[in-house]
Amino acid sequence: MTIGATPFSRLDDLLSGGPVSCTKMAKRVVVIGLVWCCVSGVNAVTPVSDPTVAPVSLAAAEADKAVVPEAVPADPVALPPPRLVVSADGKEIIDAKAKLAWRRCVEGMIWFGSRCTGRAKTFTMIEAQALVTAQGKATGQRWRLPHIPELKTLLDKSHTGRGAMVDAALFPATPANWHWSASVSVGAGGVVNQYNYGNIMSGVTPGNANQLKALEGWGFNFATGEASGGISKRDALYVRLVRPHF
Repeated sequence: MTIGATPFSRLDDLLSGGPVSCTKMAKRVVVIGLVWCCVSGVNAVTPVSDPTVAPVSLAAAEADKAVVPEAVPADPVALPPPRLVVSADGKEIIDAKAKLAWRRCVEGMIWFGSRCTGRAKTFTMIEAQALVTAQGKATGQRWRLPHIPELKTLLDKSHTGRGAMVDAALFPATPANWHWSASVSVGAGGVVNQYNYGNIMSGVTPGNANQLKALEGWGFNFATGEASGGISKRDALYVRLVRPHF
């Protein structure tokens, strides 16, 4: 390639000249109309007498640029359905995972419109068991007292210090107090340790353990989230019934 000695440093020089090529650091020559100019890195251009220099169109130069694909927005993450949902009639809360239906109101209250009305009642264990039998006959449903692990599924710790630790939208007017459970044993069983400090203080021995077990039941406190198996069955606690739901 033959390159002239005089650089073209002004735009009118480029426009008035013939075919040109870069004198320094050129990557390629681009034709713009009838004028050749450098794509990048030039200080000056000079006339070109070599016809073998192939012009490159502006469109081709643009196509050579790196194409950055546009970011595709990610699909929104599907949230899992809530475990507890309101029944069609609003009177029960359905736990699809556990296949249970809970009464929305504690016993003594009824669901009316959009809230629990009436006054929550307390029952001894014998009274609570009699209530279960009566409700089964009256409704034809298998109502029962819940077990401790089932009651724990209703616990909502975001309400700690604000009354009962439950979702008040699902279980309004829940007493922040003890509720009866049907549980007779929670955790691992075994032989009574007569040397255990707790057993000594409560008077539990291998000889009377079964007798005391018959006199005591399990309850769950919705104010604290605490479960206890040392509640006298003569004590009066609140009751929330549950039944199978398939």
